[in-house]
Parts: sequence; structure tokens; C-alpha cells
Amino acid sequence: MKKLLSFLAAGALALGLIGCSGDLHDYEANEECIGLYLAGDVQKDKDNRGKLTFVDANTQTYKFTYDSTKHNYWGGAKGTINFKLVTDATTWTQDFGWKKDTPVFLSLNDDFLTLQARDAANSNPGNIKVENLINGKEYVITVNYDAPNKVAKVKIEGPSIDFPTLKLVDSDGNEYPLTREGTTYSYVWTPAEAGSKSFYVTNGYMFYGADGKVDTEKPDTEDYVTVSYEANKEYIVKVETAYDKGADVTIYAGIRDTGFFANSDIIGAFEDWKGSKMKFVDANTYTFDFTNADTKTEFDIREKAGDWSVGRWFKGIPEDTADRKKTDMADDIVAAKYGETPTPVVLTYYKGDAGNDGKNAVITGLPYEANHKFRLTIKVIDAATKKVSVTCESLEDLDDSAYAPPAYNKVYLAGNAPLTWDLGKTNAIEAKIVAETETCTDYYYTFTAETETLDFKVALANGWGDAYSNNTEDALPNKTAVDAAPVEFSNANAKNAQITGLTIGKKYTIVISTASGKPAVSVVPGEDVIFAIGNDDFGAWDWKKCITLTPAGAGEWKYEFKATNANAQFKFQTTCGGWNDAATWNAKCALTVGGDYINMEAGAGGDNTSATLTVGTDYVLSVKKSGDKYQVKIAEKQ
Repeated sequence: MKKLLSFLAAGALALGLIGCSGDLHDYEANEECIGLYLAGDVQKDKDNRGKLTFVDANTQTYKFTYDSTKHNYWGGAKGTINFKLVTDATTWTQDFGWKKDTPVFLSLNDDFLTLQARDAANSNPGNIKVENLINGKEYVITVNYDAPNKVAKVKIEGPSIDFPTLKLVDSDGNEYPLTREGTTYSYVWTPAEAGSKSFYVTNGYMFYGADGKVDTEKPDTEDYVTVSYEANKEYIVKVETAYDKGADVTIYAGIRDTGFFANSDIIGAFEDWKGSKMKFVDANTYTFDFTNADTKTEFDIREKAGDWSVGRWFKGIPEDTADRKKTDMADDIVAAKYGETPTPVVLTYYKGDAGNDGKNAVITGLPYEANHKFRLTIKVIDAATKKVSVTCESLEDLDDSAYAPPAYNKVYLAGNAPLTWDLGKTNAIEAKIVAETETCTDYYYTFTAETETLDFKVALANGWGDAYSNNTEDALPNKTAVDAAPVEFSNANAKNAQITGLTIGKKYTIVISTASGKPAVSVVPGEDVIFAIGNDDFGAWDWKKCITLTPAGAGEWKYEFKATNANAQFKFQTTCGGWNDAATWNAKCALTVGGDYINMEAGAGGDNTSATLTVGTDYVLSVKKSGDKYQVKIAEKQ
């Protein structure tokens, strides 16, 4: 009997050790062993959540080495991470954070914090935020998870920043202690008389001059920080430290910002979405100068610098989602030319994290020529309601030619029916510029065939001198077949080009690219051109690299590729160059390799279409039109 009891005890112990054994265990078979994923700044990579590792049935961990240049997928500032815990790799069916749209701070090396689960009352749990992380150091997030009761507790362990004591030393050797708040050091004074001050920053063994570069020796006098000041105004020297021991700093010296946006930043395409401080003018007025890269640009103003979760001013939320209600939508801000009075636009304020539902504020009316200077002026209309307006104006007296469109902003077609041989505005392809690349090079013209052969020419300006065809001999026009590879039209003012093999009454699309400076032309059946944009194998979310699917018959398209990422994420569009709800299509569930077609729904929001693939394997992604919708499937290439 004693031997039997010993045997049973050993068996029970073995079963306990086998349970929740990492990747080898089927978590779905035991709801008490559901594996968690981390979504946020320190997830596996930009497009993939990080999977936690089981320690035992109720404990899971996630280890990472902090890198401030990489671990900012959710906009975390240096030394700060934001994350949530989720029960699967792609959806938000069950996640854990804090109260709705409200972040919670989790201190390093503190006790477990009990999180808030997503439910009807908490439709969007706030992020978990950790500060004071050090580059290059390893951290461990530990989670105690009671799956049946939906209770998750979390803690994080690892080294915290050891803040140095910094001081100012002026050119006369006088020292001024700096007061630290977080990672910001400051010295504030109100001079009785106008004057100037020069100084450097040191902790006794590291030295910083005006450029903020760290050195082991005191900087030369000409490299000191210098500030000129007026009498009876409050000034500040502010030193923003990085999260690396011995790293460079950013030094600001000037009038003290005590205004509405003292703790805010502006973040936009014009400064590569890094976040920058606006210039303080008075308590309710700020400015920000930028150079244009295109005819329009986008930005947001964050209520707290480096943090998306507190609140922001932007264009707005266009429609209701599962987590958020739609808001008013701000008008586009039209840039005024030099000397003109700019028109103010009131931005929409949203308290909390608007997530991907929010649309950025938009500036239009910028010149086609790049690298010209403009100024945003941000004014507080009502601080209590956080009503803010923005204007944009040119700082340069530009010639009208700077605002003129580039030579190939339009493409003209002339030909027999349904075209005409009147090479004028009536034949300009203006409405369907579907690829907003740097040179606006891709144009599409859809027509219903009235004859079996279409004679035509392509012009890049409104005149016959720039009318091209693909002829090599005046006597015999070359023919462009449906579904053939693009043909460059290299001969100006030659005989007509021809499209042959058309079916009368059927729709076709002429695709024209002017990337090389001369038109390259192809013809595809149908009126739709289908694009895919997504992670690694789908253009890396870069509109300039979106994939054009190959026509595969009437109302069918395909894309063949070799998988480089096991977790494919993508969306389909009937245009390429920006999110458009009417032009964007997604499958609501993940694709199964070798499965049947599944329906897609229109809309730019929501989860991406996804598929789990084998890296190195060749696949064929197929799309077909079904009524007024599209369907999609994926299979290994045979």
C-alpha cells in the first residue's frame, strides 16, 4: 500500500510538471492555461505581439532588452513603455489594462498590480505604462493569470535609472544647482536687469556645451550655452536627459514656458513623427515652423509630450467604433501665401487615447516645390473647454510657379470612340490619380469598348508636341494587347498606338505610368485595379511600395510571393495612396492556406486581413469580385 501511494504521488507530480509546458502545450485544451500575448512598445516587432512564456499553470513571463530606438511601437518616449496583455495574437476580444481610456503607471520592482479586464463597461482598457528604463538592460514582466475568473496581475523587474546631480557653471565660475523632475533638470530665474549669460552643464565628471554632446572635458568658451534676457521676465534653463548613462542631452535656454501647452508637443509628418516642442509666445499662443515636403501634410498636438494616452488635438474620429464615439471633424487647414491673412481652423480635442480611430489634422495648399518655410500659429480660444485654433502661413514670398503642379500632373488621351481626337481638357485623366507617389506617376482610365480596336495616343501636356505612342515605323502602328506587359511609349508625334482584341461592350482599364518621364502603357480587363498593402511581403506599409495585383481573368486578380514573415498582415485597396473606407477591403477572419474564398468587408479601420505562413514558401494570394464585394483566399503555389 505504501508503494502504491508513493507511485500515485509521483504520478500527480509528473502531471503537474507536464501542464502548461510552453509552446508544446495546447492551451486551448485547458482554459486554465491560456497563453497571453504582450501588445505595445516592447512587442516582438512592429506587426507581431510578443508571446509570454509559461513558468507554471498560473504564471507567465516576458523578457526583453530595452532599446529606446526600437521599443516605441506605441509611441513610448525614451525610457518609457506602454503595453497591454491580450489573450490572442491578433484581436482585442479579451485584453487587460486599466480603466477605460485611462493609463496606469506600473513602477519598476514593485508588487503585483491587479489589472482591469475588457468588458461591456470597460470597452477599451487603458495602457500599462512603465518609466525609467535603461537602454541595453534586461527586464522581466511577470503575470499571474487566473483565466476562468479573468483576473490578471502584473509586475516588472529590472534596473531603474540612477539620476546624476547636474549643475550650471557660468563663465565666471559661479555655480547654479539644477532641480530634477523626472528626467528633466531646470534652473529658473528672473533677472532685474537685461543682459546675457553663458554657461555649461556638468555633473562633475561629464560636461555639456550648447550642442548637448557629452564630453569628459569642459567645453571651450565659444561652445557655452548663451541666453540673452530682458529685465523682470522669468527665464529657464532646461536640460532634457536621455535614458543612457553618459548620453547626450538637449538644452533649452530662454523665456520660461508657463502657457497652456507647456507640457505638450506637436507631432507630424513635417518632423518625421518624432514629437517637438512648440515655441512659447504667450500663455495662449504658440508657433511652430516647418518646411514642406509635399502639397499637404498631417499632424497632431499631444496634450502630454511623448504620450498618446492623455489627450490630443486632431481632425477627429469620423465614425463610431466598438470603443469610441465619432467626433466633430475639423476642416483642413489651408496654408496662406506670404502676406495673406490665414484662416483659423478649430481642431477637435479628444480626451484619452483615440487609437487608430483618430484622423490627423491636415494642412493643404502647400506649394508643389518642397523645402519652403511655413509657420503654424496655435491659439487657445477657451482653456476650460480646451478649444484651440490653428493657422498656417508662408514665411517666404514665393513665385506662383512654386505652386504650379509638376509637368506630369495630368495625362491626356486622344483617340477613337469612346475617346475623341480633340486633345484638350475633355480627355484629361484628372479624377483617378490613384497612386500618390513623389512624382504622381500612375494614372488609370476606364472605358467601355465600342470597337474591337482602339487607336489612341498619350500626351503628358495639353498639346500634340508631347503626344506619345509606341510606334517604331510611321507606316505600321505597334499593337498593345490586353493583359500584356507595360510598353514604353517613346516616340513623340508618331503614328497612333493601338489596343487590339477588345470585346465590344466590355470594360477595360488603361494603366499609364510616367515614372521614367515617358508613358509606359498597359491594358487590363475590367474597371477595378486591386492593390495590397501590409507588412514585409506587401510593401512594408509604405504607400510608395504598395503591391498591384495581376489580373487573372474577368473580376479576378492574384499576387505571387515568397513569404519572408510567418505572420502576414495586409489590407486590399482599389486605390493606392491613403486610407479610404470605401476603397479598403478586409477579411474579418484569418485566411487558411488552401481554404476557400471568404468574403471581405469595406472599411479602413479594424483588424488587418491575416494569414499564418511558412517562411520561404511560395504562395498565391487570389482576389475575386462577387457582386459589389470582394472575396479572398491564399494557397501554396503549385
